[in-house]
Amino acid sequence: MNNKHHPRPVIIVGAMKAGTTSLRYFLTAHPKINFGCREVHYFNSTRSISQEGYEKAIRRSGCDFSGDYFGDDTPAYSYDESCAQKILDLYPEAKILFLLRDPVKRAESNYWHAVRRGVESRSLEMALKQELSGDTKNRWLTYIERSRYSAQIERFARLMPSTNLMVLSLDQLIAAPVEEAQKICNFLGVQHDPKLNAFPLQNAMNTYPDPSLNKILGERWNRTRATKYLALKLREISSFRSKKTPMPVSCIELLTENLSYELELWRSVCDGNFDLNSFMEACVMEKVDR
Repeated sequence: MNNKHHPRPVIIVGAMKAGTTSLRYFLTAHPKINFGCREVHYFNSTRSISQEGYEKAIRRSGCDFSGDYFGDDTPAYSYDESCAQKILDLYPEAKILFLLRDPVKRAESNYWHAVRRGVESRSLEMALKQELSGDTKNRWLTYIERSRYSAQIERFARLMPSTNLMVLSLDQLIAAPVEEAQKICNFLGVQHDPKLNAFPLQNAMNTYPDPSLNKILGERWNRTRATKYLALKLREISSFRSKKTPMPVSCIELLTENLSYELELWRSVCDGNFDLNSFMEACVMEKVDR
């Protein structure tokens, strides 16, 4: 009989641009929690999945299996509608962490992330208006939709016990890292470690290239590794002296109007008033009312 210890998966599934990389770095300081050094994107691929395949991918990302938990942080898991079922079919006992941020700020950050990667050439206002009118064909450039936390949380919550899903606030992790770390450790069933005493932000955005530059570079610059590198350097040069300008009032109004429920949800998590079971009951009632 093989009594060899095998750790349990803990997966940070979202939200994108809500601090998931920072949460991974934060939790990796705990000796019983092991993550790799990058997003794995295993469950949002088209390949057939298996525990052996996932754990090989995790190991390749730099994760070891010496602690009580192993896992990765891939925000695409929360947005890709197929991932929740795949993860929980493979690991019914998985612990899932979902990190929220002000959905308006998240949408803006997501936009600038796309600009820096060279896949967005529109102004923020144009991008939002086209998304709302249904003219955005690339679903990965739908900044409002990716801030709709409720649908993403529900996808996981309806497939698993509430004791295995934890919803967190980036704001609270920054303001009270020790207290939030204690909550996470209680959720995972591990002893709190004094190393979890600060929450340094990773991937903080400090460059803002001109989105119109992506129109000039075009798709041709994304075809080879060499041209991608040159395009990246041109974007860096264009943003070297730039400063972040305040989000236009029109964009704030658009986002606030279309993300009112998500703002309420985020505030309830920040205030410590969020209850997953009550959230799911509300989701059921909303569907009945439709």
